[in-house]
Amino acid sequence: KDTGVETKGAIINSKDFYSLLVQKRISTRNKENINDSTHYIFFLNAASNYMLSDSLLNSKGIFELFLLSGKQITIENATCEYDPMGFGASVGFTVKTNESLILELMNDPIVKLSVFNILETEFAF
Repeated sequence: KDTGVETKGAIINSKDFYSLLVQKRISTRNKENINDSTHYIFFLNAASNYMLSDSLLNSKGIFELFLLSGKQITIENATCEYDPMGFGASVGFTVKTNESLILELMNDPIVKLSVFNILETEFAF
């Protein structure tokens, strides 16, 4: 079934075996202005035996990216949810970003990621 959305992505696992999905979503229904219809999304899925509080689930948080160069980037308006993949015992964090950040990360990779100030993980490269 054609949903009008094309997705491409890749998953990177942290040292703690958390999965970071970097996804590009393109709306195929808005072909005349492809820049307005393209979104990039970071989704972090982490195993957890803790239930998130309703106040946290209904709030917006931040993704903090710590890059190899020492630069720190904060992305606001992140959301979280309990058991996003239906596996049980996991939490998911999602935030939208832009292409310029993705291009920057190609030359300066993420070495550490913090979400909602409650979860932190590191990446090897």
